[in-house]
Amino acid sequence: MAAVPYRAVDRDNYGWYQAGTIDGGTRWTTGGINGLNGTEFGSYPELTAARGPVRPVEPVTDADEEDLRALFAQAGRKTVTTLAAALEDVFRRLNDQHHGSGPDLDGFQYARRTMMAGRAGSWESDLLMHVTWFGNNLNFAKETKAPRSAPTRKAGPSRRVDKAARDAMASILWRWVTDPARYTEVAATLASVVSGYADDRFGRDGWARIADQWLQPGGMARADFSQCYRLFYSLSEHLDTHLF
Repeated sequence: MAAVPYRAVDRDNYGWYQAGTIDGGTRWTTGGINGLNGTEFGSYPELTAARGPVRPVEPVTDADEEDLRALFAQAGRKTVTTLAAALEDVFRRLNDQHHGSGPDLDGFQYARRTMMAGRAGSWESDLLMHVTWFGNNLNFAKETKAPRSAPTRKAGPSRRVDKAARDAMASILWRWVTDPARYTEVAATLASVVSGYADDRFGRDGWARIADQWLQPGGMARADFSQCYRLFYSLSEHLDTHLF
């Protein structure tokens, strides 16, 4: 018999996890943050029967972490901006594919739910959405007087992004959230992989070596810096909480 996971993602990409009850038992819940009106299930088979197919949330594979580290090395100081752009690329595709279809007829909410399903209530997932909005700006060509549109997106991304690395990162992230056999939590996983890479490769100079000049402490883009730094560098041995 397969082991019961601690967290799971259902057919509509709502995230579920096991929580304790006052009588010492457990229940499967969304934590009240996904709009399912307090729906809970007493067992994994009940959850699967009602909301299946259900995917287990599993850790990042060694192969994916190795591939991401290679892409970070390729992107260099564009790593953080390229990763933000990759996140937005995945979000946009989810939005576009599900806009006007599915149970809630809302591509935006579907995409948001899908990206956060591994731990929807975490502070990391909340920051992930802010970083994704930042990535939206990066996926367009340099701003001009012309309004943003499909052609300006096609002409992108910004020079702050390594396009080849972005597309490869997006391919990995897309598989994390759409693989029918498993779901890889996005936000905290990226925090771990990016922080570990920066520490292992560059030590105390990690952030300076993976983020461009506009995402350094004390710059004018303070909100963008703070959100990216707090998420992607949150598990670094050299995180400085006084900077945000």
